[in-house]
Formats: sequence, structure tokens, C-alpha cells
Amino acid sequence: MMRRFAAVGDTLRDGGRILPYASRPFTFGDARHQVALIGGQAYCEACNSIGTIAKTGGPRRLKFMGEAALDGDVVLCHCPSPPPIVAKLAGEAWYEDMGGGNDAVDRISPAQNILPASSPRFDQQIQILNEGTGLPLARIRYRLTGADGTFEGRTDDQGMTERVSCDYDATITLEIFGEDA
Repeated sequence: MMRRFAAVGDTLRDGGRILPYASRPFTFGDARHQVALIGGQAYCEACNSIGTIAKTGGPRRLKFMGEAALDGDVVLCHCPSPPPIVAKLAGEAWYEDMGGGNDAVDRISPAQNILPASSPRFDQQIQILNEGTGLPLARIRYRLTGADGTFEGRTDDQGMTERVSCDYDATITLEIFGEDA
């Protein structure tokens, strides 16, 4: 099922917000909000406590500094029923979690090419942005490493890596090497 990425500052259904964490920021979209992570913290206004973000829905998640939290994930606080996250701050940053939807691809922005819903393959592409300006890092060297091997290259003019596809859910590690002549 396609679900919006949760970001630091997104709200909980019963009031409260996802709290910031101390780490290198990993951001999405034009607004450059920091992605929320499973295991991160959120303040719940309903029970006046801080809880831990827990995964719900499908098993597939983007993994970068941890598993990304999505709309509908819950916060394990003192409430009798864990409140779900209402994700809006990431804008049009979506992810297919394999929780019953028909489309088996990530959707980071509407401008990306998306595989047809009938495709059985997993397909991922990452946009690398400058941490300070939020602008795409064009022609930057990178390495993607997964179970099927290593892919090295340079980002395109929009800071996008090449697409990596496989027939199963896999964790992909991204390394950025910077520019050279």
C-alpha cells in the first residue's frame, strides 16, 4: 500500500508531534523535513507522555540510518490504544510498504518514472540533496550496495541515482564519495 513518509514535526491523530533526533539529517521533498524513524520518539498530548514510533502495515521499508516511519505507524505511549501518525509534512514523498497495495515501487516524487502496477519487481532510486541548501547534488559519485551486488555511478542532473531492481525486498546501502575531476 502506498503510504506517505512521516517527518519530524508530523502530528499524531490524538494530538502531539514526532520529536527531532540527534543524527545527520535525512530529508525528503521540497520542504526538506527530516524523515521520522521507527524507534524514534513522539510526544503524545492525549496521555502527556513520550512514546516510541512502531511499525504497522506492510513489511517493506526504506532503510537509511534506520527504517523510515510512514503514515499510519503508531506511537507506543501510555494511551490504551496507540495513536497513529498523520503524515503530511513530507509532501508528495510516498513509499510502497507491500501492505496490500497493487504497486510495488517507491514513489519519492510524481516526476519519477514509476513501474506499472503489474510489475513483480522491487525498484528503488534515491535522490541525493545538499544538506544545507536542499538542492540536488548533480554528478556526484556514489555506490549502492545490496544483496545482488554493488552499483557505482554518478547522479544525474537532478541528483538521482540509477534505478536498482530485484525480485525481492532488499536493503540497499548508499555511500557518497563527492566530486572529482
